[in-house]
Amino acid sequence: DLPTTFVITGGNGSYIVTATATDRAGHITTYQRQINLDNNPPTISFSSFTTGTGGQYASGSTIFYNNATAGHFQVNMQADDTGGSGIQSVAYPDFATPGWTPAGGNGTATGDIYAFTYNWGASAAQPSPTSHSATATSISGKTATAPFSVVLDNTAPVGSTITAPSGEYKAATVPISVSIDAANDS
Repeated sequence: DLPTTFVITGGNGSYIVTATATDRAGHITTYQRQINLDNNPPTISFSSFTTGTGGQYASGSTIFYNNATAGHFQVNMQADDTGGSGIQSVAYPDFATPGWTPAGGNGTATGDIYAFTYNWGASAAQPSPTSHSATATSISGKTATAPFSVVLDNTAPVGSTITAPSGEYKAATVPISVSIDAANDS
C-alpha cells in the first residue's frame, strides 16, 4: 500500500503534482494537479476613516467620538496578498462595550480597501481598550493585523479666549484677538 497523503514544501509559486498508478494487470493511469503554494502572510494597513453622523473627529488612525448623541463611522483598511492566494477576509473586532453595534464582522471589499461601519448609541461607553486591530486572512490561512483607535471625547475645549476692545466703535473694522489652545482639545 502506498501512502495517500503527501506534504509539498517549497517557495511561493505553482507546482504540478503527478501521480501514476499501475494495477497488477499492467494498466497505467496518470493524474496531474496544479498546486499553488503561498507561504507569505498578507499585508494590511490603516487607510482612513469615513466620518458619518454624530460628533466625531479623525486624526490619523484614531477617531474621537462624542457620545452626547448617537452616530457612526467607517473604518477603511487596505489589504493585499503578495503570496498569490488572495485575501479571504478582513475581520473587524467586536468592541464588547455597551452601546456599540455591530458585534464585529468582515469588511466589505472595494478593490483592496475593506470597509466596516461601527455605530454608537447616545451614552455609549468608551471601548476598552481604545486600540483595536483588524485582521486580514489570506486564502492560504496566513494572517496579519493593523491597529486603529476609538477614543471617547465628550469634554469641551478649554484655554481659549476672545479679546475685543471695550466701548462702542463706529469704524468699518474692529480689532478682535482669538487665542485657541489646541493642546487642550482633541
